[in-house]
Formats: sequence, structure tokens, C-alpha cells
Amino acid sequence: WLPHEKLNVKDDPTQLTEEQVRQGLSQLGDTGTRQHAYLRCDLQALGLTSLVKLRPWVQLQFLNVSRNQLRTLEPVGALRNLLHLNASHNLLIRSQNFTAPDALETCDMSYNCIAELGDWKVHRYLRELNLRGNYIHRISNGLKGNKELRMLDLSENLISKLEHLEHLELRTLNFAQNCLSSLEGIETLSKLQSLDVRHNNITTVAALRAEDIPRLRKLRLSENRISQIRELDQLASFSFLSDLYLEPGPVSQLPQYRAQVL
Repeated sequence: WLPHEKLNVKDDPTQLTEEQVRQGLSQLGDTGTRQHAYLRCDLQALGLTSLVKLRPWVQLQFLNVSRNQLRTLEPVGALRNLLHLNASHNLLIRSQNFTAPDALETCDMSYNCIAELGDWKVHRYLRELNLRGNYIHRISNGLKGNKELRMLDLSENLISKLEHLEHLELRTLNFAQNCLSSLEGIETLSKLQSLDVRHNNITTVAALRAEDIPRLRKLRLSENRISQIRELDQLASFSFLSDLYLEPGPVSQLPQYRAQVL
């Protein structure tokens, strides 16, 4: 445990209660063992500082603990059947602060205080990962083993380079509001369909080639530093591109830019 995650009585004024757990339960369903139980628990916006009372509810598959004051998710490790976790808007400083459930599919840790991407390979069934609005500076190789990952949101961080993406089969990548100056590294995502890189410092899309990413359908380039129409010429080779966003941005201020782009 990191010092930030160790709670004493003073640091843990709003502990989860049994009554709050019961009030948050819903979605009665089959547990897979010929028994029925509540599969979902919503505990958002309760000011919670700890989740110890969750441990006995091992049948839960959906857990929403967003908008609390949580520093650790350690009790969540007891929920071996958990598939979907929303822990956004808390005080988490690292992504690996609980034992991995057996088959976690979606995880939302947006708007916390996380400084490093972390190692996600233990979550081998993970399909969607949202780390928007944290303090991550670089993409480590922590996603190398996530073959099933299809959506990655790292918007509103401090990342300046696209790297360590070559083993992923992403369909959607959100990188808005970072510090990117180019798209070098994007060429490894051959199955990408949607790319959002608005509000960066990008001046060229030279790294974006149809032969590398033939299925691209949606591209958001607004609020960057692309100032020349010729920088966009190569986008004509993307056969499936149907949504292109350039406004606001320097290129959208050029005379008759719409006619030239089309």
C-alpha cells in the first residue's frame, strides 16, 4: 500500500454501510451457479472514503462507485465476478490498487489523480479502458497483453507521444487535450475506426496513412495547429472516412476551406 492509500480513523470518516449497499442493489439475475442474486450495485456520490462492506457481495458484476472520495479500491478485489467497474471522479493515485477480478471487461477510472498508466495485462478480457482526466505523462508498455482491448480513452492527460500501441487491436482511441505534436505511432493500429486527437499541438497528419489504417471512419482534428490545406490531401485515400472535424482550427479560417477539403 502507498501512504496515500492507508486509512486511519481520521482519513476514513465516511465508510460504506450495509444499508447503503442494500439500497444500491439492482438487476436480479443468474449467477451461473443455478442461483439468483443482485448483480449490480450503484454507490455514486455518497462521499464514501472506504468500501470494506462490499467484500461479502461476491456475486456483483456491475459496480458504480463514482464521485466519492476513495483513495483505494482494495475491497473490490473480493468481487471475483466483477465485469464492469466505474470508479471515476475519486482520489485514486494508481490504477493497480485492487486484486484483478477474473474477467473484468470495462473499467472507468477517469478524473482521478493517476500519474502512470500502470500494468493492465492481468485484465486479459478488458475491452474498454477510460483514464481520461488524470496526470499521465507517457504511455508505458502496460497494455501489451490486452489483446481484447477495443476502446482506450486517455484524453485530458499530459501525454506528448503515441507509443507502445503496436500490440493492440483498438477500434476507438480518444487522445483529446494532450500534448501531441504529431501522430507518429498511430500507424500500428491497423483496425482503428475512430480517432479523436482534438485540442493538441498537431501540425501535420503525415503519419496517418490509409494503407496502415484502412478502416478509419471518424477523425477529430479540431483545435490543433494544422494551417495548410495540403496537409489534409492524403485523407482523400481513406475510403470509409465519413466524419471529419476540423473546426475550430487555423485551417478552418482559410478562404473557402470547406470546398477545398471536400
